[in-house]
Amino acid sequence: MATNFTVTRTIECWKKHTCSACGGDYRYKFVRKLQGQGGTERKALDALNKKIESAVGAEVDMRPCPTCGRVQADMIGQEKATAHTVVGVLALLACIAPVVLGITYVLTGNVPTFIVAGILGVAALLQVLVAFENNNRNTEKNLDKLQKYLDDGSLEQVKPGDTASMGPGIPLVRGGVLVGLVVVLLSVAVALLPFGFQTLNGLAFNTDTKPDVLSPGDEVKLYFPTRIDCAKSYWRSVSKLNFQKNMPNIPGMNLGMMDIDLPYAPPVVKIENAKELGLAETPIAASSSEATWGQQMRVKSREKHTHPWIWAKATLPNDPNLAGKTIQLHVSLDVQYPSVSGDVFSTRTDSVQQTFPLTISKPGEGATYSMLWWIGLAGGPVLGLIGAMILRGSNKALKNSVPPPTVEIEDEDDAEDAPDTEGDKTELAE
Repeated sequence: MATNFTVTRTIECWKKHTCSACGGDYRYKFVRKLQGQGGTERKALDALNKKIESAVGAEVDMRPCPTCGRVQADMIGQEKATAHTVVGVLALLACIAPVVLGITYVLTGNVPTFIVAGILGVAALLQVLVAFENNNRNTEKNLDKLQKYLDDGSLEQVKPGDTASMGPGIPLVRGGVLVGLVVVLLSVAVALLPFGFQTLNGLAFNTDTKPDVLSPGDEVKLYFPTRIDCAKSYWRSVSKLNFQKNMPNIPGMNLGMMDIDLPYAPPVVKIENAKELGLAETPIAASSSEATWGQQMRVKSREKHTHPWIWAKATLPNDPNLAGKTIQLHVSLDVQYPSVSGDVFSTRTDSVQQTFPLTISKPGEGATYSMLWWIGLAGGPVLGLIGAMILRGSNKALKNSVPPPTVEIEDEDDAEDAPDTEGDKTELAE
């Protein structure tokens, strides 16, 4: 059993600021409860000390000047940098689900595109609101909020400022902010690229296919509206016809119920309206599942009854004249799979067939749409995060544009006391 040590300590000090507007000095009590963890007490203490050093040296609280009510640049920069980062990361995480659902074709067409664009649009709006939030728009309101800190003694006026000669305000519009916002807004446009391409070219979406947009010569994966009850999602395409040609004619034989392993055979695919479209009735290259299983199987309880979709792949004729036309693609195959009853499994064979109406786009449009789909759904969220990091960097620069506050510790002895020991050690299993 591994032991993980946790050390907790509450730190208190005073942080003294000089107001950039009125020149007054004021200080407020800075309080943080921090934890350090490590495999040994020494490592836990080292981790805690690093957090203390970072908090005391870099963090500030949002406390306006008690003379003029102006919030300082380092306070605004820190708060906005954090907000921009949180919005960017949350937007990226929220986009994962629709992207995955789009990849697996649970969501088809432009549905995942609209969801991702919507998420990024909301994130962009929030980024704009954060960027243009003016913390010093109403200094009188700032002073009212500050009164509770003056009353409880956690904020003190050290030297009053001069409100007659106020310094310039903190600019909301800065180069880095504008660049970051442009990138964030651009992420929404990038996410909508596949929709724009589809709309401008009038591309037709196909159902029960992967991909949605098809061009001459493309390989298409076709999903039957059929599910089977099998073990471990195992199944393969076979041909009863080929097998029966080499079998003696036995009256009453039902091959579907016979426990016979048949070899893999590709689906039979043909274009039913080939003559109407002026196509030669040539064989269509096709493939499907080639799963195999032995005479004995180890099957977990949850794997006894799985229900996979039946699918087949076919390569469309590479004829540019098919652009804008609909072909009737007929696919038939025999499906063999292990069926479990109790603790015994047997091999079953069923026949499935389906005609798929497929609307064909111009040569290359299917590949272009797929490329833009990936650029939009993967590049859009990443671009949104890049924009958020640019906004973060601009506000970090704002934070560092003023001298850091002076740290004042009233009682050095108290500051050097040992860390809290109550509940410091926690044992965690490996």
